[in-house]
Amino acid sequence: MLVAVMSKSGGKDTTTNKKWVSYFDALRVFAALAVVVIHVAARRWTANGSDVASWRGANFWDGLVRWAVPIFVMISGALMLNPQKKFSIKKLYSKNILRLVIALIVWSLLYFLFDVLVLKNYRGVAWAIKRLVEGNYHLWFIYMIVGLYVATPVLRLITKNRLMTEYFLIVGIVISFILPGIEMLCNGRVMVTDGSLIARAASILGQSIHVITDSMKFEFAAGYVVYYVLGYWLASGETSKRMRVVYYILGVLGIALTIIYSEKVSLLSGTKWNIFGPRTPWVIMPAIALFIFAKYHMEKVGQWKIMRVIASLSFGVYLVHVMVIDVVMKTIFKGVQLDVVTIPLVTMVVFVLSAIVVWLIDKVPILRRLVK
Repeated sequence: MLVAVMSKSGGKDTTTNKKWVSYFDALRVFAALAVVVIHVAARRWTANGSDVASWRGANFWDGLVRWAVPIFVMISGALMLNPQKKFSIKKLYSKNILRLVIALIVWSLLYFLFDVLVLKNYRGVAWAIKRLVEGNYHLWFIYMIVGLYVATPVLRLITKNRLMTEYFLIVGIVISFILPGIEMLCNGRVMVTDGSLIARAASILGQSIHVITDSMKFEFAAGYVVYYVLGYWLASGETSKRMRVVYYILGVLGIALTIIYSEKVSLLSGTKWNIFGPRTPWVIMPAIALFIFAKYHMEKVGQWKIMRVIASLSFGVYLVHVMVIDVVMKTIFKGVQLDVVTIPLVTMVVFVLSAIVVWLIDKVPILRRLVK
């Protein structure tokens, strides 16, 4: 089934050398907004409290938009892995990677100072060193993108051949998404059953899959590398109308499973448990569905001037929004309980303020490289 889906939707390579693809801008805006949703919702999802309704609201919004970071990675792959575009390893390191490393160093320092001076959150020398090296929790994204960029010269050798690209994706999705997904479902089943035969069988199956995937050491075609190559494959190939419908249905089912299953297991087991990880079939399918939908239906939306402006600010919004969330939750929304209604409201306020901050930073030439 997977082979059939991949081959039918891959089709002819339609890659162009256009420098600007309008639907990418639309995707950047939606992905940036979705990242803010995730981090706002997480404030309630991880917090202690007996209000089940508000927690369900957080779980709903969190599960709804887990395609956010994968979409960013897929756009990067579509741009970086196009074999028809000129490529230079020297430029890769002197421009792309250097820019990210500088941003990581500066923003790690800024978040450290924000923690210490604004949030009054200093925990000693060891904590400070760790904080400066690792950066704030959302800055892991930069480390991941740098890793993908380093692997780009090798991955471009794969994307030169359409069949090899599809082989890479099929193996990567089976090993790194489908099997871990089954293992995760089994773990959830074990958590909500009490020693039944089904629970024991699920436990054995989950452990067996874990041993197999762990023993194969198949990290090369795993996780975000698959999204990276997938972005190029989807952008450069045609997808039939019938297959688009299939992807849309799978995308909706993936989101529904994410929300419903994580809620059910958490409430029945009494332990907060999520299946929001990117290495799952129910996260990759909405990401594919949204990417395809944008490609075929959002070209005009991406051409709107406002979308182009916001898209140009999206990287900066990603960098600064966590700081803005902290400020907003201590001022404008102080004492407000996050739930299914207030989460999107807080998100919009944070997103707009973050975009304004980035826009202002962008007006200062010496600071522009920190947000672009």
